[in-house]
Amino acid sequence: MPTTYNGIGTHYYGKSNLEIRPGTCRSCNRAVQLQSYDTRLWFVIVFIPIIPLGRKRILDYCPACRRHYVSDLDKWETARQLEVSGAMDKFRSSPTPENAIAAHQQMLGFHQVTEATEFQKTMVAQFPDNAKIHAYLGAALDHIGRRDQAVESYKRALDLRPDLPEARIGIARGYIREGRLDEARKMLAFLEKSGSSQLYSLEPLETLANAYQSKGQHQEALDLFTKLMEELPKIAEHPTFRKAVAKSEKVVNRGPSILPKQKFSLKRMFQSSGGGGRPVATARSLLVVGIIIALVLLVFAFSNEYIRHHRKIYLVNGYDTPATVEVVGARAVAHFTGVEKMVLPEGRYHAVISGPVKEEVDFVVRDDYFNRWFGDSLWVINVGGGALLELSEAIYSENPQPVVETFHLGRTVEFFSGVTHPFKPLPKSVEVSSGGTRTLVGLEVFDGDATDVFSYYEKNKSLGEALNFAETWLRAHSDDDLMIQSYAATAARNKQTNRLDGFLRSGLTNRPVRIVWHRAYQNLHNHKAEKAGLLSQYDEMLQMDPTNSAMLYLRGRLETNRTIARDYFTRAGDADPRNPYAAFAQGYDRLAAGDWKGARPLLARASELDPHDIGFANLLFINRLALGEAQSLEQELRKKLARDPLNYFSEFELIDALAAQGKTEQTLMTADSFAALCKVRYGSAGDKVAAAAKYHALYATADFDKLKSAAATDSSPAGQMTTTMALIEQGQVDAAAKALPSDLDSEDKVLFYFALAIAYHQSGNETAAAQWRTRGIETLQHGDGEGAQAAALLTRDAPPTRAEVEEVAIPPQTKAIILTVLMQEYPQSRSQFGDYARELNVEQGFPHHLIQRVVASAQ
Repeated sequence: MPTTYNGIGTHYYGKSNLEIRPGTCRSCNRAVQLQSYDTRLWFVIVFIPIIPLGRKRILDYCPACRRHYVSDLDKWETARQLEVSGAMDKFRSSPTPENAIAAHQQMLGFHQVTEATEFQKTMVAQFPDNAKIHAYLGAALDHIGRRDQAVESYKRALDLRPDLPEARIGIARGYIREGRLDEARKMLAFLEKSGSSQLYSLEPLETLANAYQSKGQHQEALDLFTKLMEELPKIAEHPTFRKAVAKSEKVVNRGPSILPKQKFSLKRMFQSSGGGGRPVATARSLLVVGIIIALVLLVFAFSNEYIRHHRKIYLVNGYDTPATVEVVGARAVAHFTGVEKMVLPEGRYHAVISGPVKEEVDFVVRDDYFNRWFGDSLWVINVGGGALLELSEAIYSENPQPVVETFHLGRTVEFFSGVTHPFKPLPKSVEVSSGGTRTLVGLEVFDGDATDVFSYYEKNKSLGEALNFAETWLRAHSDDDLMIQSYAATAARNKQTNRLDGFLRSGLTNRPVRIVWHRAYQNLHNHKAEKAGLLSQYDEMLQMDPTNSAMLYLRGRLETNRTIARDYFTRAGDADPRNPYAAFAQGYDRLAAGDWKGARPLLARASELDPHDIGFANLLFINRLALGEAQSLEQELRKKLARDPLNYFSEFELIDALAAQGKTEQTLMTADSFAALCKVRYGSAGDKVAAAAKYHALYATADFDKLKSAAATDSSPAGQMTTTMALIEQGQVDAAAKALPSDLDSEDKVLFYFALAIAYHQSGNETAAAQWRTRGIETLQHGDGEGAQAAALLTRDAPPTRAEVEEVAIPPQTKAIILTVLMQEYPQSRSQFGDYARELNVEQGFPHHLIQRVVASAQ
């Protein structure tokens, strides 16, 4: 707020674009005509404007207490245009009730009352029977002071849905204003039920209790105060609440109070005492020393008091959607992302958060007397607990020590002490005395990928901490597809199926539908024993929302009848042409059949709609490789790696593209360069990735002797698998079977078991071949529906036709090795199966060369 002293200071001049609305001032709580307008801030001398300090937008100026909010006008206008137009564009492209409410909220948020009133007519006309629309409009109209209209909206909402909480609360507020308190209590009966505070704010119940008290019905007020304390025990610590309870108890002459006794502590005052002994100074000198000490203490006291009234509170928004945080009775920061800061005096506060999430929190800003000077204390309001905060402690010395990092997530309000560098990077070096150390602590928003932190917890902490972190993150960021995939894979690999199932179930009702979340849930249950129940579950979900594109895709994903599955995928694409999974499913169907040309535009469309999905991009790469586009792919991948030299996926695809062209020397060179970069960037931490690239290049170029030598000293599962590959390709089948690691996922088991069966058949050991073939078939049978269909091809009495094989939707590489097994099983169909296997044998990784060699030898 501008201030002047003797006519010198800052002052507003000018008033344009004035908007007036009835409302309650958030500072003095008076019912007034709140004003919002454009003005300019000036530096004034004798109240004469001298220096312009910028154009401002005054928000909700109260003529009674003169308190208001202020924003830079240019930023306000930019934000208003972006937010309102963005919300309207979203509503026009997807005219749902939720988008209509969001657009109307943006208009009111930027005080566009006239536009909001016009848009309200559109909302009512377009959604006449939507209870939530009418309930929302009731709240909006109440907010801008049109209470009569608000009551009509609430009544309409209540007629449509008698159980709608927003409507019941809105009607109850009207009854309270009219003094019809018993009728209001009936409307709010659901708030008096046990556990209601977990679902709703109990503020209306407190308002009703205060109204009963004002009307002299103190017993009813005490009944409600008791309910409030049962649900919100901490409310009994608030002085205002305690005063209200005490007032009613006094009137009804109640015995023991329902209020719990308050805990208190008496702080020791800092005292100094002089030592004994004979005097060593005159009274005059002692007086001077005393005065100096008093002055120093006074300065410290003033300093401490200043700090007490200027505590730093950082607001952090980890979502893409702008947030607004209002500290009731203090100030608000509107429409922000990232980090903002406000300064508050110590005390108790109530914050109202809106934007990506809606929540209200109470928090206390308080610190110890001495800690105010030396504690480097700060408070963080983390919107929805959604930002990942990284606390780094660095000890600077002649012999640097590793930085100790801890992560904070999931809590809306947090207190930190000892933070020397809040939300700014720690220095790379500082000066310290010889042999000494200096510790600095930084707090920042982690700007990396949350899956990196998940991997850090799994590797350096424990599985439990890693899973706890992932679940907390996903509750706030359910759209993080990479995290849900990593979490599901880790939990399943570590046999945490019950925990995984429970968590995934909690997100099945999220809207919009999170497809990756559902895919993880389906993968967990999509096996023979649970297939029928899973189908029934998704039939029921689809029946509740029959035109939902995501649900149509997910139901089709479970369908084993390819004709029916294709119909689901087509309907999913028709329902939402922007659904990448609909295009992906249709493309995958064609890819699995070997229809490379048919799959190409569909997979390209899926990657276009979601360019960040690695799975989509990889299948499109395989598709293009099959169509002979290896040279174009090489050029594209080299450009990608020039921008991001350590991209693991691009490196492996470049190796495949080079190997497909027969560029052996370049294939090995790119792998060596990648390994060297890993060493420089990550040191020993990059050894596994570098080794994997080297293994892949050696296999792709068919140098099996060097491949076996490279993996000879690698005892990890990856090293054991690589050794097994080399031995199989060299015909050392018994040694390969012994080297095969036991801990393989089902997809790798199918490839290796059938590869061993083929290799044993080639060596003439039919007994061992039959045993490994049986193990491969059993692995398929224990998998999903498509795996069972693939297993059926290998257990029938007669060879399947090509059309029957095409109908099984499994990856081309898996289908190619199954066709190779069928070729050995049915010599009379060798040519048919061999030709089809050759068409599908596109990927350059294992068992590409085995299939290629066996098929060629049979022609």
